[in-house]
Amino acid sequence: MNTVDPYDPDTALEAMRPRMAAVRRRRRALGASSAVALFALTGVAGASLGLPRSDDSETVVAATEPTSADDAETESKDMGGRAPTNEHNDQPRPMPTTVEVEVESEPIPTTTTPPPPPTTKPAPPPPPPPAPVAEQHTFSYEGTGTVTVSHVDGKVTFVGATAESGWTHRLSHDQGHMIGVEFRRGDVTRWLKVKSHNGTLHVDRHEKVACTPSATTKSGSAPQGAGTITVAMDGNGALALVSADPASGWTHQVLESGPGVVKVGFDGPGGNVWVKAWSADCELQFHGG
Repeated sequence: MNTVDPYDPDTALEAMRPRMAAVRRRRRALGASSAVALFALTGVAGASLGLPRSDDSETVVAATEPTSADDAETESKDMGGRAPTNEHNDQPRPMPTTVEVEVESEPIPTTTTPPPPPTTKPAPPPPPPPAPVAEQHTFSYEGTGTVTVSHVDGKVTFVGATAESGWTHRLSHDQGHMIGVEFRRGDVTRWLKVKSHNGTLHVDRHEKVACTPSATTKSGSAPQGAGTITVAMDGNGALALVSADPASGWTHQVLESGPGVVKVGFDGPGGNVWVKAWSADCELQFHGG
């Protein structure tokens, strides 16, 4: 009869091999059961939270390794020679079963970044209209002289003047829209005036002759035969009304009585008319209206 030496290392290792195999199998079975419980809990939690279910679901299969007869025998030895039994000894021990758990994969939301808006540069402002250009014009008074002006945007500016032999000149008017130059020679005075009106230049020329008036008396008639007036002018050129004679059916009213102008109005069947007298170049003049 062979005697087993309990202190032989090889013998001790050989005796321990069945126990080690049983321990490894129990650990594998415990790990598989934990995995099954974890996946089942994950599925239940996903369903309770209302997570969307995708078509690409994963099936996790957790299985325990079946126990063979040798493993059972080894486990029996590990338990001190007592055969493993379940709650009822008359029923066979149930074998581990395979459990399938569907784990729903949550879809990953995708974000779309809109393209940046097109960058458009504002249109440049239109260029300002060109500034008006000043134009120069020269006007002459025959036998007297010339006047040069600058005209732009309704403004008349004096540039210069020239005078004929024997004449003198000076700037007599400067009003922005009009300038005037006075020419003199002895008792004669002439004016040349340039005025802007609606963008167009207008020229006025006139003359005044110095004289010595003589005392005189003249008569003038009103329009429509309304009546006549008689005016006297003294040696200084002063006027005075002598008389007003309305025609039949007319009345009169003195409007001005001198000394520069005499004017009388007449009212009658033809309406209202008037006649006036004044001195021009030492002569007594009449005009009616």
